Amino acid sequence: MEDFRNRAVLERVRKARFFNTKQVEKEIRQLETNPYAGKPIGYKFFREKKALNYLVYYLIYEEFVAMFVVALSDKKGQQKAIASIKSLIPFYRDEVMKKLRQ
Repeated sequence: MEDFRNRAVLERVRKARFFNTKQVEKEIRQLETNPYAGKPIGYKFFREKKALNYLVYYLIYEEFVAMFVVALSDKKGQQKAIASIKSLIPFYRDEVMKKLRQ
C-alpha cells in the first residue's frame, strides 16, 4: 500500500518531544501493512491509531491502494482535529491523486 504523509504531520513528529519518536514512526509504518488496524471515525476510510500519548489520523483510499496520514494530535485536540479533517476530505483525495500522477 502506498503511504503518503502530510508534511505538517512529519514536522510535528520530528519537533514534538515524544518519549520515543521511533515508536510513533513504527506505529505509522505498521499501518502500511494493515491500514484497518486503527479505529474508524465516522467513515470506514477515516481512522485513528493511538501512538504513545498521541493519535495519528489517516485516510485509506482502496481504489488507489493508498493511505494518507493527515494529522497528529493529543487527546485534548482530538475533536478539533477530527472536525478539521472531515472538512478537508475532498482536498486530501485530490492531493493523493496528484501524488499518484507524479
